[in-house]
Amino acid sequence: MSPTNESGRKFPGFRLSRKISTASSLASQRRDSLARGNSSHYELDPGNGVEDSRENHSPISVASTRDVPDDILLEITRYLYAPEILVLCLLSHRTTALFMPFLYSCVDLNTRKKWELGISVFKLRPELTHYVKRLSLRPNGLTGWNHIDSHKKIEEGSVLSSISEILGRGGFDSLQEFRWDGWTYPIDTFWTELRNSCPRLTGIGLTVRDNWYRPKTKPGKLPVGYSGLNGFSLELPKYRQPEGSQGTTPISDSFWDMLLIHSPDLREIVLDGANQKYYIWDIRKVFSGKWPNLRSISIGSLAYCDLPTDDNLVSSFLTAHPNLRNVEFQWTTPRTSMFYLPDMPSLYSFHGRSHQLKHAPALPSLRCLHFTDWFSPSARFQEILQPFPNIRSLSIYVNFMDNITPTLCAGLYERVISSCPKLSHLEISSTGPVSLKDFSSALRRAKSLKSFVLTRTRRLSDESLSKSAMRIATQNPNLEYFCIKSVDTWDHHDQLLDKYSLKEFGMYYILRDNLGKPHSLRMHEQSRFSSATRTQVLSI
Repeated sequence: MSPTNESGRKFPGFRLSRKISTASSLASQRRDSLARGNSSHYELDPGNGVEDSRENHSPISVASTRDVPDDILLEITRYLYAPEILVLCLLSHRTTALFMPFLYSCVDLNTRKKWELGISVFKLRPELTHYVKRLSLRPNGLTGWNHIDSHKKIEEGSVLSSISEILGRGGFDSLQEFRWDGWTYPIDTFWTELRNSCPRLTGIGLTVRDNWYRPKTKPGKLPVGYSGLNGFSLELPKYRQPEGSQGTTPISDSFWDMLLIHSPDLREIVLDGANQKYYIWDIRKVFSGKWPNLRSISIGSLAYCDLPTDDNLVSSFLTAHPNLRNVEFQWTTPRTSMFYLPDMPSLYSFHGRSHQLKHAPALPSLRCLHFTDWFSPSARFQEILQPFPNIRSLSIYVNFMDNITPTLCAGLYERVISSCPKLSHLEISSTGPVSLKDFSSALRRAKSLKSFVLTRTRRLSDESLSKSAMRIATQNPNLEYFCIKSVDTWDHHDQLLDKYSLKEFGMYYILRDNLGKPHSLRMHEQSRFSSATRTQVLSI
């Protein structure tokens, strides 16, 4: 598990304080143990009697963890990150036993090192597998700049065999969600064993990356036979549409029966990625599904058929699911991407092309927009974004690779920011260099902005990330954290494939005092040429 501390505050030591907003209602159940108060908070102390060294704070009730009831401690964990829960585990044997299920409820083994460490822990302490509710495996995971050599790849068949052994011994019996992200498909018998050993399993994710230059993926080996699923994800390698390809390959009826008939309570579905030249799958049947509780759908170009009815298929499906909160069309074909959004009063997040919103009716709940368009720096963002004044999160791609004059680029960031007065998070991916000085100046207009992610190509003459980050933090005290990525030259296809080649990366957190005033900047920077992460804290 690798949670992100978005607030930028330090992870606590052995002492942990947190204000419990619901202390009054909780304490009413335990009046004999803890006093009730509207504004008091409780200091969890391992029992050594060390006084709090902080100054200028109101009096608090100090209680040893021996005196705090389990239900209060469990309520506190709802507000904590995993590292903080680990701190609580270190207080005593009692808290270790109490919080261990929380620590191991979600396990993400997304690199070879994490997999080897995780499987060794599970073999040494098999009882921990009973706590796992969500398991994600990506043993040959890649980072933005570290590519796995063939001799360093772990045999994925052995990974799945180890999981099968644990399943055979009764482990992972509480598993509710399983995700596999690898270069090969799990064998058919693995899906059968997983289905028989995990009666509570309601979520399945399958991502197959394959080899970009010599694809070997063929239809088959999909999980089938499950029932009662509320989440399903299938992501396959994305390739450029090959020349001369004809038609599509249908997916088996048993697969569709699993989703359309035996999973009436489906709430989330992802079908994304274009398979190789001879096996482009037809997924249009998904638009015949009727799931009353469906909240999120993400569709890519697993189907490459331009039929006149495609537009009606998509629009009719969306109209039949008015409770959808998240809609994503990531890599759709030219024909299927021409539809317009119907009336969707519950839509919170949309990922797709701007023209799909052109004739959309009022979308009062829309807060997040992720455009896949290849915008010119001269794009009229005011016209595009004006109908959606309540947008809180925006993601765009800007193409500087064409012969764009400086006049057309002028005011780009100001136009974007002024179009979203309530914007709190911004993501911009640029194919060209970005002046961080100009970008920082534009951000000063965004009074509600709390975070941003900027991806850009870097020039040799650009100043260091640390210096730029310090300027941004000083000029924009409303920010909480931000990320800057410097990448090699990339194009639209790299964007669709999410295949950026990182050169350097920086994550920055603005730390504040008790009054909320920023006082320092925590930096985490890494370069392609160094595996170590440079961490430092500088005063603002």
